[in-house]
Amino acid sequence: MNQELSGDKRTAAIERMVALTQKVKTGAHNLDPQTLLAELDELADLIGDMQPYAQALKEFQTAARGMLAWTDGDLAGVSRFAAQAAQARDRVPPATLRHNAEINDAMAQSIDAAAHGDLGAAVAAVERGIAAIADLDPSDRRRARLDDVRTTLEMFARLQADLMAGGTTPPATAQADLATIRRMAQQPHLTENDRSLRLALLAFAEMGLAQDSPAALDAAVSQLEQVVATLPADQPSRRIPFLVQLGMARLRRIDVTGARDDLPAATAELEEASELAATSFQGLRAGIALPLSYAYRLAGRLGQSRETAREGLRRRAWSVLLQARTADVHASARTAAMEALEAARWCLNDGDVAGGAASLDAARALILYAAIETRDLATRLEHDGQVQLAGEWRAAAANGVALVPFDLRRRVMAALTGVRAAADGSVSADIGTGPVRLLDPPSSYEIQAALRATGADALVYLALIPGDLTRQPPTMDGVAVVIRTDSPPAAVALPALATGPVTDLDAFLATTARASEGEWRDLVPDADTTLDGLCDWAWTAAIGPLLEKHLPAPTGRPPHIVLIPMGDLTRIPWHAARRQAGGEHRYAVQDAVFSYAASARLFCDAAWRSDVAVSDTGLIVGDPDTAGAAADLPSARAEALAVHGAFYGRAHYLGRTADGTVGPQGAGTPAEVRSWLSAPDGGTMLHLACHGTVTPGSDAGDTSYLLLVGGSRLAAEELVQAVSAGPDRAIGLAVLAACSSSVSGRGDDEAFSLSTTLLANGVRTVVGAQWNVPDAATSVLMFMFHHYLRDRGLRPAHALRAAQLWLLASDRQPPATMPAELRRRLPDPGAADTVSWAGFIHSGR
Repeated sequence: MNQELSGDKRTAAIERMVALTQKVKTGAHNLDPQTLLAELDELADLIGDMQPYAQALKEFQTAARGMLAWTDGDLAGVSRFAAQAAQARDRVPPATLRHNAEINDAMAQSIDAAAHGDLGAAVAAVERGIAAIADLDPSDRRRARLDDVRTTLEMFARLQADLMAGGTTPPATAQADLATIRRMAQQPHLTENDRSLRLALLAFAEMGLAQDSPAALDAAVSQLEQVVATLPADQPSRRIPFLVQLGMARLRRIDVTGARDDLPAATAELEEASELAATSFQGLRAGIALPLSYAYRLAGRLGQSRETAREGLRRRAWSVLLQARTADVHASARTAAMEALEAARWCLNDGDVAGGAASLDAARALILYAAIETRDLATRLEHDGQVQLAGEWRAAAANGVALVPFDLRRRVMAALTGVRAAADGSVSADIGTGPVRLLDPPSSYEIQAALRATGADALVYLALIPGDLTRQPPTMDGVAVVIRTDSPPAAVALPALATGPVTDLDAFLATTARASEGEWRDLVPDADTTLDGLCDWAWTAAIGPLLEKHLPAPTGRPPHIVLIPMGDLTRIPWHAARRQAGGEHRYAVQDAVFSYAASARLFCDAAWRSDVAVSDTGLIVGDPDTAGAAADLPSARAEALAVHGAFYGRAHYLGRTADGTVGPQGAGTPAEVRSWLSAPDGGTMLHLACHGTVTPGSDAGDTSYLLLVGGSRLAAEELVQAVSAGPDRAIGLAVLAACSSSVSGRGDDEAFSLSTTLLANGVRTVVGAQWNVPDAATSVLMFMFHHYLRDRGLRPAHALRAAQLWLLASDRQPPATMPAELRRRLPDPGAADTVSWAGFIHSGR
């Protein structure tokens, strides 16, 4: 060390930095990541730009921020840590320290991938680290030290790959790996931190490679007990993960052996981990709720088990709201959806049907709500009297919302949700409790009130929930949770729901995804055969039993049912379920009125809004010229012009006219549509007759979008920004006669589609498509929908049903208002094919 600095504060700062570095490496520190980072920031001010200490401290700060991001559940922060590690690798010349930088980079990328649920990418990153170590010269002094690391990483990568493949490691290889890890854990002169990590890896390997043999579980528990015994109580960031792993290992041993001796210790360990994570480690606490709930169940504390599971779901919702990037919201919501099904299973098994419904709804549409609730945060804060916090947010968000510090984002969301937060952004332990509406699904009583407000009779969840988890693969149980206006919630077992023709569904959807020239709105005409088989199964598996036994028709009218299908079930046209009656097919839509909802919360929100009368003003978009990005839609153009002429003469028209030229009011650009959506005096009706596209993904703007003039896109995310839900902008009806406009590109349970985006932003009613629809038949169906809505005065759900029944009638006659151009597109005499009418669904009021 430079002697000139002796006695200087900078010297003391350097010495403290070196001491902290050693303590972190050996696990001897007791600082939480927030406190550690704060001290490092103070040391940086003292050390300044003195090299090499400044660079070493910078790397230390980067690692500390990565650790803090992980414990916070800040996925964007984890990704920033990985990006900084990659930049550090690129800055290092291919010389002495190059391998260290490459290894650090590989580990950072692995952590980032694992945090986002991509185990394949995590394993690939680990393998890059292995290659970097193997590339060291055998004479390099670091080789001996890093060879142990390489061996550990090789086995970790092999184990992860094995688990992803369903457990295929040969027994001899598994035993050899276990023996190697045992030897490494027993080496002399290891630090406590290194020994703990190796024992934990050994326990992980025991449970994964030995396939749950009692002896392997005994060894895993013993190894983890040794680890926990060495960890002081004042080191929560290290203690929490090992406590959770030990508690879960004990629970697994209970499942395998049936002996309950482990239960008190497992419960105590998981409770301690939850308490340690109560404030500064909320990102870790959300994952503790489910195993702790299971421990309570095994102890017979069923009420406490259900309540703990529900608290965990609220924390998952909180975590989703805190994420800054679309991909991070997507990853966080995916975990929440899986845990919600498990919580629902426990509630239903206990006879708590209302709790089961709440659990099913807790993880629905979280990505959608995150987009809605995090919009225009500064204005909302000012409205709530949080002027100073609004100013902090505006200043921090000037360079992009994704770059806002996590602690500030947490304070902002805490202010909006009513959660208590400290100045550093850490929150109180009450996220999982208390009346915070933003994080809660509606109660069954609120749902019943919403049903009455909209004139509906029942809300029905259709779900596949985990059954016997000990079988491989685990079984799934089909269930309907029925909430009626006139009786308590009920659970209905639907065993055939779990044996559905998934291959037929996939085949149908693959068929409807292919484009065709001319008369199909992105659909080829061979899809109907497969769809008919799905409709036959849908009646037997769910709709038939429900209508016949659990949803009796009110006197003098058909029942009105609001459906919330989950998972793959969202893609089934349940209103087209059919059976044989009198020698011909009879469809569910002939016996009931059907609406669909992304979640009970979204349905209730729509119910509490006032009605908006649909006038003859609004916006109609008809077949904009996509410049070859997709086929022309002559029937969509005829539909738009007919709807405009017959029902909405004062509406704004964008797109092409009958002869293919651009209409005088505009060609149909995204800017023109956005302008109408945000115009207070734009009218109350939106009708889109154009191409719609859904591409599965997790990044902004790449999933659900309209294809407009010149091939330009208007994404669901843009609709969030364009539509104002305030009193100055009230849209009564949006008709999305565009392909797949009710399909989510962010996973079935998310329902982040063009339709749900509009509903969440205050549009009262949306009619959208579940798949790519036939152009000619769609044009007729849409005209008849507006006919029943405007000329017959039916409410939207009933108007859509009437239009579909009209197409099903063999003796249908077009109304006098239907122009000749559309009459030429009428289906042949006889009932229309299912694919011609079943793709459209109603949502909202």
